[in-house]
Amino acid sequence: MSLILEPTAVNVSPPRATPATGCAHCGTPLSPGQREFCCAGCEYVYGLIRREGFARYHTLKPAVIPPVAPSILQPADFSWLRVRQNEAEARAAGGIAELSVQIQGLSCVACVWLVDQIFARQPGAVRIEVDAPRGRARLLWEPGVADLRALARELHRFG
Repeated sequence: MSLILEPTAVNVSPPRATPATGCAHCGTPLSPGQREFCCAGCEYVYGLIRREGFARYHTLKPAVIPPVAPSILQPADFSWLRVRQNEAEARAAGGIAELSVQIQGLSCVACVWLVDQIFARQPGAVRIEVDAPRGRARLLWEPGVADLRALARELHRFG
């Protein structure tokens, strides 16, 4: 899974493989010498999912998903999101703010479930509607309470 809020969306439907011979996180076949994970990114995200209480993710996902992109181990700039959040909150005029964004790398129902769970933990979160085939997410939140950049950083941590 590679969840990155940004202007372009990419959807990948990988083939299925047998988990017994694949990466514990993504299911990609392991090379000789690899024990549980195909890469450091998958090892990191697998541990993060378990530590944060999202272990159900691994029961929802297909046998094989794309490996974690190395970019999750790099900092990301979500400063553009502050401007978009401020504009949406100004339009809300005391009601619920709303913003639609593109979201990359939603490869399965487990990805959508994880995005939903992460959003629900955010202060001021009201509702998120994820359209995986189109790579879109519609966010609804309480103005002045939610921090969409914090949400984007949290999603980025999970790949």
